[in-house]
Amino acid sequence: MAKAKKLPSGNWRVQASITVDGVSYRQSFTADTKGMAELQAKKWQVEIREKQSVCNITLKQAFDRYIAAKENTLSPATVREYTRTANTKLSSIMNIKVSQLTREKIQVAINLEAATLSPKSVRNIHGLLSAVLKMFCPDLILNTHLPEKQDFEPNIPTENSIKKLLADIKGTDLEKAVCLAAFGPMRRGEICALESTDISDCTVKVSKSVVMNKNKQWITKSPKTKTGNREIEYPQFVIDLFKDCAGKLIQYNPNSLYNAFSKALKRNHIPHFRFHDLRHYGASILHALGYPDKYIMARGGWKSTNVLNRVYKHALKEQQKDFDAVAIKHFETSFFKSM
Repeated sequence: MAKAKKLPSGNWRVQASITVDGVSYRQSFTADTKGMAELQAKKWQVEIREKQSVCNITLKQAFDRYIAAKENTLSPATVREYTRTANTKLSSIMNIKVSQLTREKIQVAINLEAATLSPKSVRNIHGLLSAVLKMFCPDLILNTHLPEKQDFEPNIPTENSIKKLLADIKGTDLEKAVCLAAFGPMRRGEICALESTDISDCTVKVSKSVVMNKNKQWITKSPKTKTGNREIEYPQFVIDLFKDCAGKLIQYNPNSLYNAFSKALKRNHIPHFRFHDLRHYGASILHALGYPDKYIMARGGWKSTNVLNRVYKHALKEQQKDFDAVAIKHFETSFFKSM
């Protein structure tokens, strides 16, 4: 690096230069002292070298480096999903150097994904892409047109459907899992992680979850958020299902649990709904009974009311005909004879 020279003004100046991949860069730095001028020049050279080395990596390499940098702060399920996105999505631009990406190329890649994926999936992919580029190419400002969000429509099971299902699976691990989800409500991963030591009297302690990591292995970890750690009081008839159990309470992983659940619905000709919708059923019942949202959120491990509001909206829509019938009967009784 060039040495600083003292100017007639008393300041010190460095004429710095650096060549990276055949491209030369020059910059002048002036400071009150020789050491400060040379330090500024050295810092500039390091920044130029790092910036150019980043610009020469492909988008796929940028994805991989981003995931590696964040891996210890993300949940295993999130790392797995990020890795899957890096390996299977945005194929039209993954081998392009970050420095050669344009908003047009990104828009074309997103359009290709939108042809086969849901708006939510496309938005998730673009969100990860945006985070990666913010780390490795902050000067590229995205202005991508994304598919419109779709309204969330939970398929909340009816009480009759749950009764029919429970009658068929009585005495099985699936019965235990369905009761924990519908009357808790607990998530699949939380249910699969339960052990006998997690139950005390009528209270179930939720402190861990079974998830799949990036190597497609099932592991047990702490909940994704603080609100996931909670204690849930259950009806006695649910607790009685576990009175003779020791150790691991449910002999399923989340995938095998869902498969067994789906087969039971099909076997009993019950309209399909997700295992996760059992949680929504539990929340909607508590809401109908007048429980405060704060209590329902604590019981279900929800961090915000966003999901609850969508569940309530759906439940109210299902009850709309009943409300309409009551209103019409009232109007007819009160006004028909006087008109």
